[in-house]
Amino acid sequence: MRLWTSSGNTFALNAHPHYIGHESNAPLMLTHSQSSRSGNGKAPANAAGVPIPPQAALEREPRSPRAERWLVAGWVLIALKCTLIWWAITAYAVPIDPLWLVVPTVAFALLATGLYLWRD
Repeated sequence: MRLWTSSGNTFALNAHPHYIGHESNAPLMLTHSQSSRSGNGKAPANAAGVPIPPQAALEREPRSPRAERWLVAGWVLIALKCTLIWWAITAYAVPIDPLWLVVPTVAFALLATGLYLWRD
């Protein structure tokens, strides 16, 4: 296995058995967990280039009242949609269970709401 080093990061060529002997098709694979940091030793900076203090980098962005109003409006629309679908399927004898449409709608709405509420 050949190693390639650049700016303190070590990469392994031909690390996957499928690529052994095929250097031209070899992927670059990180051997250290350095893919999430730049490795230059500098502190992270904002868009203006000003270094971010460590405690400020960990603070959570405050919740937006506007975004929360959109979430509530979305849930109201989902409730109306599910009620309308349930009524239409039973009123017009459509040969499908309403849960096939209601459950995925509510599940993805819960997922989106959860991602917003428990974001980092």
